[in-house]
Amino acid sequence: MKRFLTSILLSALCFIYSPVYFANNLPNLGDPSESALSPQKEKQLGKYFMRSIRSQVPLVYDPIINDYIQQLGYRLVTYSAEPSRLFHFFVIKDAGINATTGPDAYIGVNTGLILTTQSESELASVLAHEIAHVTQGHVSRFYAEQKQLQLPALGAMIAAIAIGTRNPEAGMGAMSATTAGLYQHTLNFSRSFEQEADRVGMQILARAKFDPRSMPLFFEHLEQIGRLNSYNIPEFLQTHPLNESRLADAYNRSERYPHYKIKNSDDFQLIQAKIMASTTDNAPQLIEQFHAQMSKNPRDLKFHYAYILALLKANKNNQAKQQMRNLLKRDPNNLILNLTYAKILQTTRDTSEAEKILAYLYQNNPDYYPVISQYADFLISHHDAEKASIILKKCYDSEKSNDDYLLLYSKALGESKQLTKAYQIRAEIYERYDNISGAIAQLKMALRYTKNNAFEQQIIQGKIDQLEQQKKKHGSP
Repeated sequence: MKRFLTSILLSALCFIYSPVYFANNLPNLGDPSESALSPQKEKQLGKYFMRSIRSQVPLVYDPIINDYIQQLGYRLVTYSAEPSRLFHFFVIKDAGINATTGPDAYIGVNTGLILTTQSESELASVLAHEIAHVTQGHVSRFYAEQKQLQLPALGAMIAAIAIGTRNPEAGMGAMSATTAGLYQHTLNFSRSFEQEADRVGMQILARAKFDPRSMPLFFEHLEQIGRLNSYNIPEFLQTHPLNESRLADAYNRSERYPHYKIKNSDDFQLIQAKIMASTTDNAPQLIEQFHAQMSKNPRDLKFHYAYILALLKANKNNQAKQQMRNLLKRDPNNLILNLTYAKILQTTRDTSEAEKILAYLYQNNPDYYPVISQYADFLISHHDAEKASIILKKCYDSEKSNDDYLLLYSKALGESKQLTKAYQIRAEIYERYDNISGAIAQLKMALRYTKNNAFEQQIIQGKIDQLEQQKKKHGSP
């Protein structure tokens, strides 16, 4: 029963297997702009949502993977109803096939879903669907009605719903204080929400020049997965089976759009390879697996790159270097391949050559986060933390900066003796993980290094007072 109720709740937010009944004339769900949840409250709710997510599920902190999802997501957002809105895309390290939409345009994608998609258009179709949930105001309109809950509790509840696929018992436990009526309310509205998100998502997909047929193709792929795993059917396929009507209607709707022959980008293949190589710590097994696949498909970029990553994991660095040189001959300008080559050179102590490559990549791609991150990390490890802090400061934004960026920035500041700012950044990290006491402690350390700067002391003390009030009001740790 608990699994069933958790699935019902998730159906309103997640692109999974919930049944959707398409119709030519979709129901009028109201103006998305008329959300009962104010932008300020939704922003706060988004922060509480992510605090709970960070504390309960493992996130991916690979700059290359995260940047790829961000770029793909924003390519789609450009063609949405809110092209200028700030979206936050993140990746969850989980083999489950799932994507989650939270308040304030937070969209999470499981690594399992990225691997399951058979084309870049299929992955884009999932993101387009989730973006549509945001632009149509589904999340804000639904949760605005849960007025009996304070924002921290509501944010935690939404996160519990989102993680129900990983651990239904944990998810339901976190929601035990909510009202029973929430279940029926979600069931009543999920079909309409999903229906509208499918329609709007397909529009976004077509405008962004992805294949609209990828959405029904992905549906069909999920159905095949269920048939092939009859003894281990995905949890949400069991409770919400994909019916023939949905497939037929999705295909019919896709036929209304121009068909595009879309070739998977090299980056899509490389991202899949990175995830494949991270699925196990058994490096010899990965080497054997990817070498066999590479031998069968010698021109396949994905398996060749995955083989190199497996060699690196096994500390066979010279072999990895030679394989990467061969791969770079095919695509000498690919940023991901060049960054990996620089990393390999560091492992083989060719640090001078690694620095030349990273400096060149940064000079020509000063706004590409994976380059910024790897170059800054290199500088820190080679005793030039001050230069690293300058590079990182240029792209610092408390709203947009992800967790791994903040960790690296705080390290650079600390190593270069910029201690006031270092402790402030560390406080941001603690706050993101809902450790308010830890954040306060970091800010008190920052105060110690402000010396005679009264203005800076005032700002820091104001933040401490704010967190103290929050801790007292909500009982945060």
